[in-house]
Amino acid sequence: MMEEAVNDLKKMKSEKTKLLNQLKADKEMYESILKDLNKKIDDTTKEVERLNNVYNGLTKYEYLTDHALVRYLERSGAIDIQTIRKNLLNESLAIGLINNANKVTIGGFDFIVKNGKVVTSIDK
Repeated sequence: MMEEAVNDLKKMKSEKTKLLNQLKADKEMYESILKDLNKKIDDTTKEVERLNNVYNGLTKYEYLTDHALVRYLERSGAIDIQTIRKNLLNESLAIGLINNANKVTIGGFDFIVKNGKVVTSIDK
């Protein structure tokens, strides 16, 4: 009777050891799968952030500088930059430049002057 109980315990121990080993193997497999999934999540999150940045840049026109836009308009013939320059270079602006003014007001715009050059214009 004692021997039978010992054998039952040995059998139970063997079965539990097999189960334990299988569970450890399953755990390693699931940890590996989880690691791969976490990497995919991180990669996808980074790609979504990148796409959001591109989208935001496109919708705010951050990808296109004013300089590039003006050059395009000039070279495509959509705007005649030389004519605009001639129209802006009037007597008021010339006098302001000669007198070393920092600002010249023409037709509702303030033209900001630095180092003898008009660098920008501001709506009044």
